[in-house]
Amino acid sequence: MTYQYNAPGIVQHSPEQACEQEDLRFCEGSVLDDGSVLLHQVRQPDGDPFTSAASANYMLDGSVTMITAYNYDPILDDQKDPKSRPEVAVPFEQLDVLATDAELALR
Repeated sequence: MTYQYNAPGIVQHSPEQACEQEDLRFCEGSVLDDGSVLLHQVRQPDGDPFTSAASANYMLDGSVTMITAYNYDPILDDQKDPKSRPEVAVPFEQLDVLATDAELALR
């Protein structure tokens, strides 16, 4: 799992534009009670067993927190060892908790 906090102005695309990226098998956003957007993405190139699932929180101040889980180890499997798991390691419900946690945002 990886965590990425982007300060306001770093991410230059909207959630809608993020859904237009290549290799996405799934992309869906929802507006949260505070007005921010929580985006779910599943990336899997055609015919590739390697999958990632990400929750990204596009906050009103322009910052974006992204949490990504994988069905392989993105660090140790840099050579794409064919030993992928059937599912990503962490489900969206848990990714969402981290992506929306204000305590994790670096302010």
